[in-house]
Amino acid sequence: MGRATRVLLSRSALLHNLKKVRQKAPKSKVLAMVKAYGYGHGFKVAEYLDTHVDGFGVAAIEEGVKLREQGITSPIVLMEGIFSPEELKRVEEYNFSLVVHCQEQIDWLYNYTAKIQPINIWLKLDTGMGRLGFNCTSKESLDSLIDIYTSLKKSHKVAELGLMSHFACADEPWHELNKKQISAFHRVKKKLPGPYSCANSAAIFNFNNETYDWVRPGIMLYGISPFADISAEELDLQPVMHVVTQLISVKLLRQGEFVGYGATWQCPEDMLVGIISLGYGDGYPRLAPNGTPFLVHGERCGLVGRVSMDMIAIDLRKCPEVSVGEQVTVWGDGLPVEEIAQHVGTIAYELVCNMPLRAPYLWQDQVNLAEGVLLAGSEQ
Repeated sequence: MGRATRVLLSRSALLHNLKKVRQKAPKSKVLAMVKAYGYGHGFKVAEYLDTHVDGFGVAAIEEGVKLREQGITSPIVLMEGIFSPEELKRVEEYNFSLVVHCQEQIDWLYNYTAKIQPINIWLKLDTGMGRLGFNCTSKESLDSLIDIYTSLKKSHKVAELGLMSHFACADEPWHELNKKQISAFHRVKKKLPGPYSCANSAAIFNFNNETYDWVRPGIMLYGISPFADISAEELDLQPVMHVVTQLISVKLLRQGEFVGYGATWQCPEDMLVGIISLGYGDGYPRLAPNGTPFLVHGERCGLVGRVSMDMIAIDLRKCPEVSVGEQVTVWGDGLPVEEIAQHVGTIAYELVCNMPLRAPYLWQDQVNLAEGVLLAGSEQ
């Protein structure tokens, strides 16, 4: 069997979460975000969603090419557009759609001398996030945007032309910037025809009136809450990723003995300490503090000492009967990744995106984390 760490992934949970998107935005098309290797879940996500969504969003052309090579036929949008004019040839070859967010990208398109089939374009608007896109928050910037839109609309290199923006604070519905961004986009809508797209996962939940023609769910598809104060369970989302490993050592350490590199943790009493086959080489955060939980026999057992490359020590005082070979849940069913993120001081997005390919990825119709179930499923 080899090393025990496995990443178990649930097809049924993925489709359940997509159903939730459809319920919240029933009139919108769905552009499923699968950038960053499917938020760490693998590009196989796109294979299971291909006949269920209206398109996919990726960060860059390399990700789009991988999807096409896997047989994905749905529309694919390059969410940051192209990074050089030479990429336009591959855009045509692989039938990608483009987000255009700056004048340089427009110039590359206009100045491209090779014959090219018309490309579907999303014009990115900066409604107040201050990241990518053409500013449209003043009369002058709106007038300039209208000129840019009109020019693109007339170009024989452009097929369908849409308008897209992105919320900075959709996970904080009370934030004043939300109103400003919505108002700015509404002013654009009055001047220019769609299709339109603004809503990410948090906005799908919080701003039902702003779902428009296309929504762009990301983290919610993977069963993770986009909110700091609302759990995925409360949102009726199911986790897709379940990371499991095993105890490879169980030993009794005496009061005062040290655990791990740097001798940073000392046993407060005689106690069982377990070693699991997982570490920062598997994407687990090295700076996870003492007490960060793992699930053993339904009990939360805290991390002790420093995270190593391949191993972590955990406090087994709550599970005195365990032995080598026992299954340990790193996160997943019964231990949400959001809970781990809170202990570490980060967000769940980072934890799942940082999962490397070191551990086998196993897809199942449904993930069963009954004790000892580690190897069921088909390997990616």
